[in-house]
Amino acid sequence: MDMMQQFDRCADAVERLARLAERAEREADRVAQLIAADRVARPARKSKAGRKARAAPRVEIVAPTPEAAAQAPYVLQPVHTEQGQLLGRAWRRQPWFESLAKREAGEAERAGRVPLIGGDELAALRFYRNAFEMAERSAMKSSLDILPGGAGPGQARDLPPAVLTARADVALCESLMGEWRPTMRAVAIEDRTYAAVAMARFGSRNQDWYDGARGAFVAKPVPRSNRHPQIIRAEFLAGLQALAEAVRGRVRTG
Repeated sequence: MDMMQQFDRCADAVERLARLAERAEREADRVAQLIAADRVARPARKSKAGRKARAAPRVEIVAPTPEAAAQAPYVLQPVHTEQGQLLGRAWRRQPWFESLAKREAGEAERAGRVPLIGGDELAALRFYRNAFEMAERSAMKSSLDILPGGAGPGQARDLPPAVLTARADVALCESLMGEWRPTMRAVAIEDRTYAAVAMARFGSRNQDWYDGARGAFVAKPVPRSNRHPQIIRAEFLAGLQALAEAVRGRVRTG
């Protein structure tokens, strides 16, 4: 009798375990269905690396405006730090002397003479411009980066070697210019035309010009005399010869 009771108890336990297993299986199926439905309702999450890549801002190279492009040509050039590391690319305004050299070369070819702005002179102008821009960028950065107590990194011992070299190159370029240095800086560095420099020095007068887009006459400032831009041109060409002589041996044309 005792054995029969034990047998019945074992049978009941097995039956209960079977029911529990069946219930657990149904619960597992229900959970699996819920997970599948949730995945359908919501898009799958991307990996952390994917989210970072998507969140990273995309650097856009902004082209010059139509108004700026109409005033001067622009070229896409690499941008470097003072240490020479590449930062990216940006549109830069082409120096006015580049257009001036092309115009001078065309006039010389038509006249059958040697151009006044040849390969040596153009290379010297580029060397001067690049050195000046490097030195000026460092000077601006140093003036804004001031440490407590009035000390800052603008002292010579704190400047990168490339900046010290640029300052020395500027001094070399301007060493023989003398009284022509203001004109050279205005034309070669500031991209000012002969007429603009002449008006700043000698004054200007208004002259009426017909604007076809507006359909009316408009007053524009012009040099007081046609001789004044020619004076500036002569000063620039004289300063250019001094520049080319100063950097001879440092600059190669080809």
